[in-house]
Amino acid sequence: MHHFFSWADARPERVVLTQADSGQRHTAGDIARGARRLAQWFAAQGLQAQDTVAVLLENRREIVELVLAAREAGLYAAVISTHLTPAEVAYIVQDSGAQILLVSGKTWPNAQQAVQELGVVAYSVDEDTPGVAALASAVEAANAAPIDLSGRPLGRDLLYSSGTTGKPKGIKKPLLGAQYRSQADPEVAAWMRNMRFDSSAVYLSPAPLYHAAPLRYSLRTLDVGGAAVIMGRFDPQEALALIERYQVTHS
Repeated sequence: MHHFFSWADARPERVVLTQADSGQRHTAGDIARGARRLAQWFAAQGLQAQDTVAVLLENRREIVELVLAAREAGLYAAVISTHLTPAEVAYIVQDSGAQILLVSGKTWPNAQQAVQELGVVAYSVDEDTPGVAALASAVEAANAAPIDLSGRPLGRDLLYSSGTTGKPKGIKKPLLGAQYRSQADPEVAAWMRNMRFDSSAVYLSPAPLYHAAPLRYSLRTLDVGGAAVIMGRFDPQEALALIERYQVTHS
């Protein structure tokens, strides 16, 4: 098995994601269901393979679900730093060509400029964010006939440099063809060998998920059948306690 969804179908009851700050635990079945529904919803919004969605969220389960959904739908997911100003967020949304922007109650204030200036459509992962539609309600209301995504390439993240020498630059890697839906991603296979990741791995992610390593390591851990523990923010004593509590193998 090479991908999260095949593991999730085989072992839906396995806890694969824990939010360290709240202690909330999410099973593979839950996350797979959420990601597949979102992938269908993205396609129903008219997003085609190679299109982009932007994600501006604090460290939480939904980032993982949204990036998995984008991958399933053949899209790029531009995961944006929560420390940027409204103007910087708007720049990345525009530069990435994102057509949909996913926010939370916490990040919505920094996303409003992008919506006003660019006409990008925003949805909040929180139900009660004033001034923006709730993602869950929009997905619930869609109820369209299933769209066959199996011929699309596999989507991936689109992350931006920090912009220390000018404007941030998007690092846009080519997408893997549809055949990789049923075979191992060579990058992940090499990583498994070099870092000794397998289905017994428990990965502690202490850093912001808009960075490459935390996001990709968390997703790859799920891809190989392991489990990820995500911290809201790094704290040394808390990290040590989590390593002990969850028998963390990698970080």
